[in-house]
Amino acid sequence: MRNFALIALLALFSISARADEWSRSYPVTGKPEVVVDANDGDVEVMVGSSQLVDVRVTTQGGTIRDNVQITGNQSGNRVEIKLHKVAHTCVGLCIQSMRIEVRVPRESDLNVRTDDGNVSVDNVKGNLQFETGDGEVSLRGVEGSVHADTHDGNVDVNGRFDVLNLHTGDGNIDAEVNAGSAPQPRWLLRSGDGNIRLKLPANLGADLDAQSGDGEIHVGFPISASGVGKENSMRGKINGGGISIELRTGDGDIKVEKI
Repeated sequence: MRNFALIALLALFSISARADEWSRSYPVTGKPEVVVDANDGDVEVMVGSSQLVDVRVTTQGGTIRDNVQITGNQSGNRVEIKLHKVAHTCVGLCIQSMRIEVRVPRESDLNVRTDDGNVSVDNVKGNLQFETGDGEVSLRGVEGSVHADTHDGNVDVNGRFDVLNLHTGDGNIDAEVNAGSAPQPRWLLRSGDGNIRLKLPANLGADLDAQSGDGEIHVGFPISASGVGKENSMRGKINGGGISIELRTGDGDIKVEKI
């Protein structure tokens, strides 16, 4: 009886640890618009072929066929991927984790949404929009217009930006703006409960408006202050002024540093 129980336990573990995979390739002839609704999976986007959008979904646990509905549609250069977990009671056969890997041309517009997962993007240039209910957003070497919103997680971005709009309900924001950025007004970085660190090129001109509900503000640039009401509020010009940059946190420190 003991051996039978052990065999049954091992079989159950083997099923629950099983991996499954779904993949598709979509040919494109120009700059693609890629839309991903990942349910609660993690999403990783990276640069691949200049003429293909490659999508791979991997799961740990039950099979994709029994647990996840995946819809992939293409209309011209627009590719849309949607995942939906099948609602049922699971006994050792449920999906434990999902991962969506997307390879796109270097210049691509992205719109990525996940309810409960992390978003990671490397080296993509375009109009980039991200939303996650409970996860972190990590962008490396990206370029263009960036809008990122997470209800509960850190936001970490690095690249050349035209527009930068970052929000987290509960987490830190760490943004590094590389030289060569072509900023357009207005930039907005907001955290409901976390620290904000913004690193800027030494010669970038900006009109800074920083406020913290309960934290300190440190600016590593000479600043011609036009309004300093208290230690957790600062308003003024950096390098003679330029684009509007608003920094807001309910409970955290704000640091503006030179690269």
